[in-house]
Amino acid sequence: NEQKLVNEISKNLKKAEEDSHQFETLVHVMGPKGIQNFILLSTIKCLEHLVQSYLSRLDGTLRLHMDIEDGNKLIRQVTEMRRDGKLQERPLSVLSGGQWRRCSLAMTLGFSQLAAKRGLLKSSLLVLDEPLTHLDKTGRTAVGKLLHTLVHSPRSHLSTVILILQDFSEIEEDFDQVDLVRKQGGFSTVNVDIDTA
Repeated sequence: NEQKLVNEISKNLKKAEEDSHQFETLVHVMGPKGIQNFILLSTIKCLEHLVQSYLSRLDGTLRLHMDIEDGNKLIRQVTEMRRDGKLQERPLSVLSGGQWRRCSLAMTLGFSQLAAKRGLLKSSLLVLDEPLTHLDKTGRTAVGKLLHTLVHSPRSHLSTVILILQDFSEIEEDFDQVDLVRKQGGFSTVNVDIDTA
């Protein structure tokens, strides 16, 4: 009877050790915060990949890295290719206005694509408020070409992109149509498909 009890305790101990090993493996794979953290980190890495695909078309010298710290804090760090060919890590807060704008636009487009990819939101319309601010002519042209490519790509869910701009001089020839809204004396008028030349 005692031997039977010892055998049963040994069997239960061995099972508990196996279970403990499996839990340790899960914690190692998923992190100490569990499956939610694992899913969040996986989503952040997918977003990072999508953002980088846009950023490389807007600025070939920047690479945006994203990670999770303390289980819920999003960390964003930029690596910049310097003129001497060396890589330099920089926080987003020290980027120039144009570099920040390109990173911000790449994140917006990446998030939009991630939401569409996950089946949560497939909007055919994208509205961008002042996306050309702080960009030079080269940057504005890169944005125009990228948006044009997105709208005309058969793989894209977008069919219309609306840019809201205050400065009409920012308009480049890369846009299919330009509509101008003017507010004067309490009334607004719309000029449809004006000539940007």
